[in-house]
Amino acid sequence: MGDLGSGATSIVKLGESKETKSKVAIKCITEATHPSFRSNTTKVIGDILKACSHPNIATLVDLFEEKEGLFVVLELYAGPLTKVLQQSQNLVWTEKDACRIITQILETTQYIHSLGIIHGDLTTGNILSADANATQIKISGFTKAQKEETESDIFCEPYFKAPELLEGKKHGKSVDLWAIGCMSFLLLSGKYPFADSNLMRLNANIKNGKFEFAESDWAKVDPKAKEFVKGLLNVNPQERTTMEKALQDPWITGGGSGEVLTAFAVNLKGNKFTH
Repeated sequence: MGDLGSGATSIVKLGESKETKSKVAIKCITEATHPSFRSNTTKVIGDILKACSHPNIATLVDLFEEKEGLFVVLELYAGPLTKVLQQSQNLVWTEKDACRIITQILETTQYIHSLGIIHGDLTTGNILSADANATQIKISGFTKAQKEETESDIFCEPYFKAPELLEGKKHGKSVDLWAIGCMSFLLLSGKYPFADSNLMRLNANIKNGKFEFAESDWAKVDPKAKEFVKGLLNVNPQERTTMEKALQDPWITGGGSGEVLTAFAVNLKGNKFTH
């Protein structure tokens, strides 16, 4: 019926349920989009998706594998959160809004981790908005999920890839915390913390943890929010903020201020997302 978007390893198409005639989203993963997709079998992915039952996780409708590739059928939502916000008319985004969404991402990821699963792809394309008002998120994109403590590569978006993944080191749940740090930076400023058209420079900046809180983008953001982000973007996974500490962080528990983040709306409109 048409493409809804594409990412590092998949294409998402609009479809229709034969039974209910309702619209669905179909994530198509083929050898063309993800050369090693068969290393994660349909059964493994299916088991992970079926094990996840949470109000902030995208509902699985069906999952099947054909000669062409793997197809994950999900309920249709408003779209990737960043795209929904980007397309919003007269967007008014506050620090409280950002804190609310980040808290939802943290709590949902904590649930995923409690099942012994690393999501591995918490990027703009997999954090969906359940509705046009961006009040609730739905996490999807479990096609690259893994059991914890592994050396398998994760084919996530380069802007969200943790340093230990770039270095081919054994990694655990903390790669998801790094990705949440990148997403938090984006939801507070409208920009990626690490952004460079040159992949070598981008990877070098990630490995060195080289990013900055530009005054023009962060002037209205609570300093506690910056400390929260810095803790998640620690290049050393052993020193990176844990899930428990993130949820107990003063900025998270305080709920964020009602300050309107005008720079966020301006920056977001000018950002080109891959989803």
